[in-house]
Amino acid sequence: MPSTDSEDGDLLAELPSSHPPLSASDIDHKRDRWTPLVETVQGTYPYATLEAGSKEMQHDLSTQGVGFTVGPMPAVEFLQTIMQPAAPLPELPKVEKDVWNSIPSHGVERNIYDPLRDAINSSPFLVGYRMAVVASKADKTSGLKIRPDVCTYETKEKDAKKLEGKLSKEEVLIWHSIESSVEIKPDDLQDWCKSEKEFNPKRFVEKLGSDKARAVRGQIWHYFASQCSRQHRPFIIGWALFGDHIRFYRVDRSGMVVSEEVYFKRDPALFAEFLWRYSHMSREERGFDTSVMPASEDEKQTLTRAVREYEQLVNIGGSRRSPDISSTLDDTYPTYKARVDDESTRKPTFYVIRRPIAPFLSLYGRATRGYIALDINKALSTTLVDSLVFLKDTWRLSNGEKEGDVYRDLLAINTPNIPEPLCSGDVLDIALLEHDGSEVMGSCQMTKTQNWANKQPKPYWKPVSYQARALTHCRIVLPLACPLNTVANAKELVTALRDVIKALLHVHKNGQQRLHRDVTPGNIMISRKPDMIQGLLCDWDHSRVTDADKIPAIYRTGSWQFISIEMSNNPSKNAEIQDDLESIFWVLLFVALHHFQHDSQGVLPKFFASPNIKGTETDAKWTFLENRKGKYTITFLCPALQRLYANLTKLWRDYNYSPSNVPVDELYKKLLGHFGCALAEGADQWVRGEWREDQYPKMRASELIRADEEAKEASVSQAPQGQVVIPTSSLQSNGGIPLRATKAARKRDTTRSARRGSTKECNNEEEAGAGRVRAKRRRMNDGQPWKADTSSL
Repeated sequence: MPSTDSEDGDLLAELPSSHPPLSASDIDHKRDRWTPLVETVQGTYPYATLEAGSKEMQHDLSTQGVGFTVGPMPAVEFLQTIMQPAAPLPELPKVEKDVWNSIPSHGVERNIYDPLRDAINSSPFLVGYRMAVVASKADKTSGLKIRPDVCTYETKEKDAKKLEGKLSKEEVLIWHSIESSVEIKPDDLQDWCKSEKEFNPKRFVEKLGSDKARAVRGQIWHYFASQCSRQHRPFIIGWALFGDHIRFYRVDRSGMVVSEEVYFKRDPALFAEFLWRYSHMSREERGFDTSVMPASEDEKQTLTRAVREYEQLVNIGGSRRSPDISSTLDDTYPTYKARVDDESTRKPTFYVIRRPIAPFLSLYGRATRGYIALDINKALSTTLVDSLVFLKDTWRLSNGEKEGDVYRDLLAINTPNIPEPLCSGDVLDIALLEHDGSEVMGSCQMTKTQNWANKQPKPYWKPVSYQARALTHCRIVLPLACPLNTVANAKELVTALRDVIKALLHVHKNGQQRLHRDVTPGNIMISRKPDMIQGLLCDWDHSRVTDADKIPAIYRTGSWQFISIEMSNNPSKNAEIQDDLESIFWVLLFVALHHFQHDSQGVLPKFFASPNIKGTETDAKWTFLENRKGKYTITFLCPALQRLYANLTKLWRDYNYSPSNVPVDELYKKLLGHFGCALAEGADQWVRGEWREDQYPKMRASELIRADEEAKEASVSQAPQGQVVIPTSSLQSNGGIPLRATKAARKRDTTRSARRGSTKECNNEEEAGAGRVRAKRRRMNDGQPWKADTSSL
């Protein structure tokens, strides 16, 4: 057994015993629809090597959004409850019966755009705004290639007649400036809010039989997510057109409220009143976060200077800087000033922010964004570099613990290797604030969809699997640290992860019985000091105190690439400290494969490569650990890292083979012992452990398939007799690449091959060389393909 030092040994004393898993009889029989791990875009895409295109993203958003829709709400009630301005509403101008007759109800979609825009812009109902056709004018500066059909922009011109002559026929889409996007479909069957077999305006279903409708739902939700990623919006109010009818909607982080069908030609007043009410709603009522305001020019320049100075100071390993720093100054993003009302002091602090270094992708849920921010007050009294902080903007469960309180509890028991918050608090509705001297009191920004779903005495229609819960907007500010992927060498990586293990065990030992439940590379930071490096475990908002009597949630918390095998395989199992510790192993493997040299197949396991779960993540991880035929052998060229990896692989293979037969205390001791032995190795054992550029950069499915096919053709022809070359995506092709992406990419490649002739016929020396160049980025050992000796087969 590996030995442990006295400091580690102290952590192992009197550790609480783990809770036994619940038996089947302990679980409510009604909850028979267990999903071991909910597949979300936010939880799967950030760490996947395979980059999804817009079609794949929309498909996944549509699939994952099932269970978040409430309605149909009567149109009149939608207008009178959701769109009721606080200020007196002026009388609606007279609505002519034929006011919307110029808008085609069916036909070619593109032919609807211009008549729709012109009819609305020339009407007296949308005051102070304009409609613009943006279907062919994508916002190239944003990197978002998707584009809605029509958008609403705010304008200072209030007179509709004067405005009409000033509008261009078609405008460029600017995501951070639009009020709302409008999707237009000429076919009633593309209305995702009703079944293609049941045209009942009083009821709709989510499990649609129409592929067209599912695709439209994914499109609309992708637009919402893209708009919210560029703007600060607690919610969005908008509408969509489907043939001869319109639906109004309101979407927030808990779901979407949809109105019943509005036949705008038959009843033109309802649509006119929607536009009229929207025109007279304040920014808060239209869904803008007024705790965030545009920064001044001087504040913009100060942020830029501070980040530039920080870039010069943070020089990792003598040659490398944090890769996320420069992205903060992306000038395609507006610069804002965000307000944080600290719960302990009850005083506001303002921070200058621009582009998030940790953006969100999913429409629903916590929608966490992370910023490198400038503390305006500190910038006046200290150096610019010292005034930089990390600001986390997220939505927490309203009935759950506040992350700031969790940090304070952990610090009270002297938990090592966690950051100390500078301030934290819920985001207040600025329009509803009451000032009492220097303190601020007011109501918090919260989601409302769940209120309409549960309205009494008769709730609105909602799906049986309705998942949304009340969420509260909050912010927390932490000292600025570096991401885990900025370690200079393998020893720094192992040191940081050992620190995280100590933090987890300390919290579990000292009466807290608290589990982190979301150990990922993104939640581990490093703090650099002149003579040491320290790993910091952040993001405790998913953490929970263990409870043996608690029934496990239907949907697991955590990023599935790093969740333990037992947690993803056994839905009746409560989280335990072993699960957090096993996640450390998967984090080590992930970072080491991406950034340290290894002599292996040159591939990522499919649970790291693909953004799609497909119900195989448990089998894939266990198969990888078991490695019966040696197919998944990985050898790191740094001796100390390789020995640690081999020891941890055996440790977790033995544990997962029979968890009940492995004493928990023995597991803790072995884990810390392996890390301690690795860090005690001499400098000669850490050679060839330098950090490298990402060896598995994100690739599109079509690029990966094409590169692998060319590499295979080029390499097989050169392989010595008795040896077989393993293609670079051999693991990925076995469940790693989304099936729909694979089929689409192969179809495109087949078409291209037919145009230029067969690939095999063109397999000359020149093409073989091109294939080797393309495959080089997917291999580890200086461009040489991995070869398996099959002479004995």
